Amino acid sequence: MLYSNLDVSEMFVDRQSQRSSMHARHLNEQLVRVLKTIGYDVGFQKGQGQYLYDRDGVRYLDLLSGFGVFAIGRNHPALRQALKSVLDSDLPNLVQLDVSTLAGVLAERLLEFVPYLDKVFFAIPAPNASRRRSSSPAAPPAAPASSTAPTPSTGCPMARCR
Repeated sequence: MLYSNLDVSEMFVDRQSQRSSMHARHLNEQLVRVLKTIGYDVGFQKGQGQYLYDRDGVRYLDLLSGFGVFAIGRNHPALRQALKSVLDSDLPNLVQLDVSTLAGVLAERLLEFVPYLDKVFFAIPAPNASRRRSSSPAAPPAAPASSTAPTPSTGCPMARCR
């Protein structure tokens, strides 16, 4: 299915009923089976703050996701406005042989909170940087780092809200 204007919201609405079949076909068939097995193939439709909403409007408290969700929540109004501002500004971004004005502004603001430092280093962590590696073949593999604790009532890191 082609979309003439790349309207992501339109794509989501049009294709959300095919989410499991698309994911199984093109991404990770096992994840689709696991979600169905544990009853979490609920089809999340919306995210606001720390909550997710399924296709029936049931609200879930998300204690599993990361990537800024814990710090600011999903679709935070101030962040949405900042992103719109950047997208509407046609800024020169991701230039390899240049210095970034916005990186300088961010570094300056961060350093205001840690006056004992004078420099900031921005980095993208490697996928396995949080895992301990052992060179000994006899050592068992280290478990992935996780700060997610199961909820007391479900034993699951995502709780259905009432």
